[in-house]
Amino acid sequence: MATYKEIFGRKIQSLASDPPAAASLGQIWYNTTSQTFKTTEPVYAWAAGGVMTNSRNDGTGSAGILTAGFYTGAGTSPGANNLTEEYDGTSWSGGGSQNTTATQRIGFGTLTAGVTAAGYEPGASAAVEEYNGTSWTSVTSMPETSWDRSGCGTETSGLVWAGAPFGLTTTWEYGGTSWTAGGTAPAVRNTTGNGATQDAGFMVGGETPSASNQAATYNGTAWSTVTNYPISRAGVMSNGPNTDTIAAGGYPPPASTNSNKWDGSAWTAASALTTGRYDGGRFGTGTAAVIAGGSPSGTFTEEFTGTDTVRTITTS
Repeated sequence: MATYKEIFGRKIQSLASDPPAAASLGQIWYNTTSQTFKTTEPVYAWAAGGVMTNSRNDGTGSAGILTAGFYTGAGTSPGANNLTEEYDGTSWSGGGSQNTTATQRIGFGTLTAGVTAAGYEPGASAAVEEYNGTSWTSVTSMPETSWDRSGCGTETSGLVWAGAPFGLTTTWEYGGTSWTAGGTAPAVRNTTGNGATQDAGFMVGGETPSASNQAATYNGTAWSTVTNYPISRAGVMSNGPNTDTIAAGGYPPPASTNSNKWDGSAWTAASALTTGRYDGGRFGTGTAAVIAGGSPSGTFTEEFTGTDTVRTITTS
């Protein structure tokens, strides 16, 4: 096993006071005043973000990263809409309107190369559209009508699976121009998996039809179950790949504030959401994520980010 000196090029320092957190990330030192070993590491938590213009619920047509994401469609009183809002990490602004007006669509990709698919208009839809950051273009429809699906990946390498009507187990891979059948998915709707990739998909929770705690990963060919989510929830909102995911919220009512982190093998409790919700927009990574809107319907946004913090090393 490598020593600290072999890794960092110097021995552990003895210091009378702690160095600035921003300059000591990942380092270890001995504080001679407190007589303790210390380190700096990021501490992750949810905090309020920018407020959306439109109150939204029952929609997942969202994708991107914390500083460049979009949320489109979904339910707004009195019904579905085709409106798009874009997020820059601070505030929301209006984007191009979709050609399809529907709730419960799935989104994946980026702000300037995004995709939305399926949905409920009312009536199940197979419509697919691509976004260039300005306007939406209708492209090749999915092979089947459906809604309440999950998806991840990019505009040229996307993944959509499961959903409604109940019992739907199909997985579809999107290559940018056409859809190809993938491995059979668990029979679940209202699950989640944003932020993963086509060959490293991840899903958690959902309805079977009761709320489920199942979790599974996709390797580009087949789905495999992994360690169950700590609680049974549908409408969970998650972001990140199958080795680093943050999942939060969900139901049955009341809307949950629960949040958990997945590291590829186990779940760990994370800080709670400020506001309990489910079925909201979500995009980002496991360490820089956004959740917006959702049920109960609202315009609020929360961001999951880390702050470099000096901490005392203990044996626990």
